[in-house]
Amino acid sequence: MIRALVDTGAGPSVITNELRKELNIPIMKKSDVVLTIADGNSIALLGRVEIRIEIDENLEIPLEFEVINSRRKDLILGTDLLRYGIINMKEGKKNVEFEESENRGEFNEDPKNMDDIDGNSSEESEGEDEYEEMEKEELLSIVKTDREKRDGEK
Repeated sequence: MIRALVDTGAGPSVITNELRKELNIPIMKKSDVVLTIADGNSIALLGRVEIRIEIDENLEIPLEFEVINSRRKDLILGTDLLRYGIINMKEGKKNVEFEESENRGEFNEDPKNMDDIDGNSSEESEGEDEYEEMEKEELLSIVKTDREKRDGEK
């Protein structure tokens, strides 16, 4: 299981190249696109991969992720995930509905107090240590990649 951050401000879902390599996921399509990220900096996309996301034991969805070069090992779920269903984050609870399947869980903290993806609070900019702590919080579980799944069936 891999933890992912749900970023409702991000369009595409993103995986860092470090995590992609660790999971041994092949790039299925190269890219020469450059994205502008939340802090205004630009970052080149290396390509695109497909990962199957597990919402519960009975529901998996394939989702394409843009690969970015970063020393971090991040998996970010963007708003492209919403085309598959509804994610409701009311009152500190995660409520995910996909094609008549519903999975409920609780956040570890009040979502109003969460830092943004860069580890910055709404009041001040914080260092990478704070980002690393935020990174550890589980918002959604990610299923094994297709390769891991095939290996597990053998």
